[in-house]
Amino acid sequence: MKNIEIYVNSICKEGQSAYCNKLIYESYSKSNCVNGAYMDSSIIELKSIVDSLKMLKQPCAVNLYTKCEYIVKIYEEGTLDTWVKNKWTTNNGYRRSSKEVSNKELWFELYMLSKIHNIKLIRVSKKHEIMKKMKWYMSKKIDGNLFS
Repeated sequence: MKNIEIYVNSICKEGQSAYCNKLIYESYSKSNCVNGAYMDSSIIELKSIVDSLKMLKQPCAVNLYTKCEYIVKIYEEGTLDTWVKNKWTTNNGYRRSSKEVSNKELWFELYMLSKIHNIKLIRVSKKHEIMKKMKWYMSKKIDGNLFS
């Protein structure tokens, strides 16, 4: 099983969103940056994670670095398994208070990808060198100073 490192970062600015990812395997690396319509910051970060994992062509051991504590917490605490068990609701034992999980399609994709890959989500500071470079690139892309 290949050991892969993936860094993801996203920004929301001026009615637009963008994300970048960087996949690293031994001495090889590949980066990707996408921008588009505005999305909430945690949604665009989750989309970046899912899209990054979809790039892998075979099962891998993945250390995935993100600045989003919310996503790391949900993943590491096993909340995805609870949502699956509760049919993608936030059921806390009281039928009246259960509601559908927001963005369940993206969470479901992450859940399914976690069955293929051995994924460890790791929170990293936005001041990390790779994260800063991705943020600079995304800002330039949104500002229209880089070609698509």
